[in-house]
Amino acid sequence: MVNKRIISLNVFFSLFQILVTGLAYYFLYKYLLNSVGPELMGVWAIVLSISSTANVANLGIGASVVRYTATYKAKDEMYNINKLVHTSSLFLGAVFLIIILIVYLIAPFWLHAIISNKYYANAMELVPFSLLCLFFNAMAGVFLSCIDGLQKNYLRSLLYIISFAFLIAMSYIYVPKYGLIGVAYAQLWQAGFLLVSSIISLKFVLKEFNFFAFGWDKTIFKKIFSFGIQEQIISICQLCFDPFTKSMLGSFGSLQMVTYYEMANRLVVQLRGFLVSANQVFIPVFAGFHEKSKDGTQRLYGQVFSINFLLSILWVSFIIASVVPVSIIWIRQINNPFIVITVLLAFAYLTNIIMSPAYFANMGSARLKENVIGNIIIGILNVVLCLTLGLFFNGYGVITGWSVALAVGSLYILLKYHKEYNLHIKTLLTRKDMIICITGIFYGAGSFLFFYNNSYLNVWLMFGIDIFIFLLVCALVYKIHPVSKTLLNIIKKQK
Repeated sequence: MVNKRIISLNVFFSLFQILVTGLAYYFLYKYLLNSVGPELMGVWAIVLSISSTANVANLGIGASVVRYTATYKAKDEMYNINKLVHTSSLFLGAVFLIIILIVYLIAPFWLHAIISNKYYANAMELVPFSLLCLFFNAMAGVFLSCIDGLQKNYLRSLLYIISFAFLIAMSYIYVPKYGLIGVAYAQLWQAGFLLVSSIISLKFVLKEFNFFAFGWDKTIFKKIFSFGIQEQIISICQLCFDPFTKSMLGSFGSLQMVTYYEMANRLVVQLRGFLVSANQVFIPVFAGFHEKSKDGTQRLYGQVFSINFLLSILWVSFIIASVVPVSIIWIRQINNPFIVITVLLAFAYLTNIIMSPAYFANMGSARLKENVIGNIIIGILNVVLCLTLGLFFNGYGVITGWSVALAVGSLYILLKYHKEYNLHIKTLLTRKDMIICITGIFYGAGSFLFFYNNSYLNVWLMFGIDIFIFLLVCALVYKIHPVSKTLLNIIKKQK
């Protein structure tokens, strides 16, 4: 039986986490841009992306823990969850240490190839701290994934919110004293808190959990490795995404363009998180339905897809409409590179968001083949298009290449899921959805052109106008579309 109150709480806190995280990054990026400058901030962004290549060591363990925690809970085998956590953390910790060492040895050659000698020393100084933070976050991810599998996502969200408070507070303390390396100190505080608090929180929600009773279960390891290896292929492909894109921007564009890409990407991805996090909450729900009712899984998917599509249109329209005042507030001017990059990424991620219910439904039912192929397509296209377009169109060519790669790979996953389950867009979307889509296009494009051509207006007046029009569009949506049917009611219908 689905606990409707917990599902509602999980969705709310997931959205609240995204809001707080977005605000935290806004203040952090604005502060760093003014404190260390766009060049050093670009160095920081590149080092972050390179150190994240160590995520190859994840081996899909996090997704495995979520999936099998939900499965064991559905079967009332709570004792196996304790074995699952220990087996996963021991294996992941050992592999991560090896991979981080390899990345640490490779980093000097990589950084020397893409960063000028002037900033090379700054980049190398950041690498050890970045990798240590990555290790702490990876280990915390095991415990947080178990919490997600128990459908206590709200606890994970709360821990992330507090950890970002640490990040902001420590940044304001350390950056004035130590400069760019102060950001690394702040991130270390954040990662350490997340690891310790995730262990304590898991004990709070799972009485069977004993952190000190280390053990290895061969049967469980085979299960998580079999499921996780498919997720790992996805992780390997994703190594071509952010690190490769930023590296190509540093080569074909400039460090300043890397900074504007980092800011634009953070803006789009953070706002994207409002929708993706709400969808992600349903991974253990899909897993539970897959064990008991496969027909219920498809009914659930159809309704989640319909609402997700509607919200995605409102999402991209709001970003396009707001990018000009955001640029003025964040960068203190209408910055054309930032605006162009934001618009390109917004349209690319629109397809990615629309695809997300299919992606998470595949994860919940342990059918990851299409997710794997879709990410392989994104990875290959990203390499080919960024190199090709970068040669001819410099940094903007790199951004365009990445955007096209993301859209094509996401569309593949969506279409394959619909084909496999004989789902047709015309049965999932209504005429009212199309009306809302057209309305969103007019709202986004019209607001963008008005603000861009009337930049003399007070920026807060711009935001006031933007929010007012957006609320009018939302009122229209509410009037003609049954958006009052929340995700909570969707779950209720599947009972």
